[in-house]
Amino acid sequence: MTGPLNYARLVIGGQIDAVQGWSVGLSLDVETPPTTDELVAWLPDAATAVEAWWGDSQGPKTINKPGCVLSQLAAYGYTAPGTPAVASAVLAVGPLAGINGPEQPSQCSLVASLKTPYPGRRNQGRIYIPFTAGGFITNGLVQAATAQTIAQTTAALIVALAATTINGTTTAAALIAGSGDSQFRYVSSVVVDTVPDTQRRRADKYVGVKHTAPSNS
Repeated sequence: MTGPLNYARLVIGGQIDAVQGWSVGLSLDVETPPTTDELVAWLPDAATAVEAWWGDSQGPKTINKPGCVLSQLAAYGYTAPGTPAVASAVLAVGPLAGINGPEQPSQCSLVASLKTPYPGRRNQGRIYIPFTAGGFITNGLVQAATAQTIAQTTAALIVALAATTINGTTTAAALIAGSGDSQFRYVSSVVVDTVPDTQRRRADKYVGVKHTAPSNS
């Protein structure tokens, strides 16, 4: 995409253990900078796609414990990358909870890389999907079937969002907004690695208790 670099940002989020927030964000195409009213009108359509993604029988709910919930969508409008939002809207959803255990630390995540047809790190993005339920690891790696189904359901979310329209006639296709060369790159595939990752920001609301043992003779 060349020309005006208007775009919208959809932030999908919730809480873990009623303590720690989590979120993932997608940048989406628009025809003109969206207004607050346009974002308010569009969010229910986005919610349909997001709830289907989370609630799919092989979607994120399956890799999360009941204490991890999806509860909110937020949308923002921009006139260009690196500029303040010109509009915003919020919609409560669910809450929709994970369904599996045993639990593992809230920082655990699966990274979904958002690929475009162009090489280079600046032409791709990533989102950290919560991964708070154990039982999906074999020999230190995420089971291949789990990684594949999360990739498929996340790609299906992007396809579903691209069937919606925020304003004008331009559909809300997912894109990478920070390529730095006055162009947007559209997301063409989703890749989920079998190496689990961490999202360290998900630990900052927990209050730990330090335990000490003497080591002197």
